[in-house]
Amino acid sequence: MVARVTPTNFPRAFRLKARAKLPEPERCLLHLVEHLKEREGDIRAQGDAFAVTLPDIYGWMWCEDGLLQVDVGSRDAETAYFVRTWLDGVFRHLAGTETVEIEWKENWSAGRLPPSFSILKVERLDMLTSQMVRITLKCPDVTRFDRTDALHVQALVNFAEVTAATGEERPPLAWRRYTVRAVNVARQTIDIDVFLHGGGGLGARWVSQLRVGDLVGVAGPSGGSIGLADHYLIAGDETALPAIARILDFLPRQCGGDVLIEIANDAERLPLELPDGFKLTWLARQDDTASALEGAVISALAHKAAEKTFVWVSCEASIASRLRKHARAAAERDHFDHLIAGYWKR
Repeated sequence: MVARVTPTNFPRAFRLKARAKLPEPERCLLHLVEHLKEREGDIRAQGDAFAVTLPDIYGWMWCEDGLLQVDVGSRDAETAYFVRTWLDGVFRHLAGTETVEIEWKENWSAGRLPPSFSILKVERLDMLTSQMVRITLKCPDVTRFDRTDALHVQALVNFAEVTAATGEERPPLAWRRYTVRAVNVARQTIDIDVFLHGGGGLGARWVSQLRVGDLVGVAGPSGGSIGLADHYLIAGDETALPAIARILDFLPRQCGGDVLIEIANDAERLPLELPDGFKLTWLARQDDTASALEGAVISALAHKAAEKTFVWVSCEASIASRLRKHARAAAERDHFDHLIAGYWKR
């Protein structure tokens, strides 16, 4: 193996190593590389290994001795926990019906629940649109959510099932990631807005069963900060509305930019407070597959302002993947920072 050159800023506080015995480990490694590229990852080949850079994560993946091996570091235990959870799920998916053997090593105590896990109570449930529900949660330590560098929480959407389980057979933990739309320190509450996608998904079913007074298990906050710039291009579909609204709340007042939001119909519009230098454009989706957002973002990138720009886009995964490839090529030419995420899959 070629020696791996690790950057001096490699996050070392929390280290995680995995050795997975999988069928066709080389094929699994390439699958993992492609999957990470679609998740905003910066993947670079170094010899027979791949260096991976994600927000607050740096690591290596390679095959050796017939095993798929991973060595990653993160800046906090929360991130390390969810990296391990994600890798475990990916390894088992790649193994299919075959048994997978995984050897884990970490320099922290990897319990069944993440370090920041807490149990909050539902205080209010409000339908904002036909597809968007606001969950207001009572949170005694609310100040930990009152920050601009970590906008998301992980909700344990099968919390009721997990707590009701008895005996040794416990259901696997099912997590869904949501933006904290608002933090009210005085009332000790946080708001989480959830898009229902017609009610068919696991998250939507969880929301539909919630009632005022129910207990909710959450972890976080984590991830989701946006870079500083003079000009912003912020775009997304209905699922991105909570994140877009939260971002607009804390952007510097002196900056400017464009906000592009694609919706199925006018009933899905939500009021947004924009800084003075921003222009908001609502885009009408033509059908379930055609994306007005994709064309609008590509056009906006072609006519990007000369000043320092940050591009932030969140939408359906396949559209996000195409836009990410386009943005990477444009960024090499025009030198701008960007974050493009797939919030859901069709």
